[in-house]
Amino acid sequence: MDIRYLKGVGEKRAAQLTRLGIRTVDDLLGFYPRDYVDYSHPYPVAGAPYDVKCVVRATVYGKNGGARIRGGRQMAKATAGDDTAGLILTYFNNPYALQKLEVGREYLFFGKVGGTFTAREMVNPVMLTVESAAASPLVPVYPQTEGVSSAYLAKCVRAAFAAAPDIEEPLPAALIEKYRLCGKAEALQKIHFPQSRQDVQAARRRLIFEELLALQLGLLLLRGREAAHTGAPMRPADLSPFWNALPFAPTGAQRRAAQEILADLGKKTPMNRLLQGDVGSGKTLVAAAGVYAAARATRACSWPPPRF
Repeated sequence: MDIRYLKGVGEKRAAQLTRLGIRTVDDLLGFYPRDYVDYSHPYPVAGAPYDVKCVVRATVYGKNGGARIRGGRQMAKATAGDDTAGLILTYFNNPYALQKLEVGREYLFFGKVGGTFTAREMVNPVMLTVESAAASPLVPVYPQTEGVSSAYLAKCVRAAFAAAPDIEEPLPAALIEKYRLCGKAEALQKIHFPQSRQDVQAARRRLIFEELLALQLGLLLLRGREAAHTGAPMRPADLSPFWNALPFAPTGAQRRAAQEILADLGKKTPMNRLLQGDVGSGKTLVAAAGVYAAARATRACSWPPPRF
């Protein structure tokens, strides 16, 4: 389904999502989070690490109505805290965030704790109710673009699950059972909205397995198609003149590698070979022997060969 027709998207949002490579509902479900914010182990205010993103549990004590500051920006503040210390919550150009807070209610705040040790502060923290955190302790963090926040993407993914309740299972049941994988629908649900780190690991294992399997099958299919095509078998070539023209004697390994390449070039299927060796082992020389043989086969090589 085109992403434009998903609930809460529309033409403008669809154009923004396109910048992330999301054009269909399937694209959205395959747009995995890059990280998660874990709300299951919040810090007390006094124990929160300084200038590091973390989750703090605090009760809102009061809030002001906001004010305009230099540069035309709007600033609003709220006071919060717990039994260990107080916390100032400062919001810039986000009056709705302050409106959502209820005085006397406990919340979980995600952001950097700054200020001083006697007057701790969080600027523009992400807020989550204690009940929401208990229901979904791991909140996904998606790659973002201008106009599209991680929270909005999570909302779209929920709508996508509602719009596409039946997700096709591409893997056979025997393969899923053999490797103890979770189903595709379960994996997508767990990768987007996990309940624990174990959910994330199980989802990633299943999705990575599927991607690697598809890649391997694609390579085998491509290799089969190449092998099915008739190649241009090269006539056998005598490398003795090439070896004799060298100012040194080639090693046995170099001779064997060159002969194996010539044997492949003489087959009716295209050569698929990797020449591997340490630095200075003579890979270029072996490749040059192959080039010489190919040139001789097309009668394009002058005789006698040039001296090296």
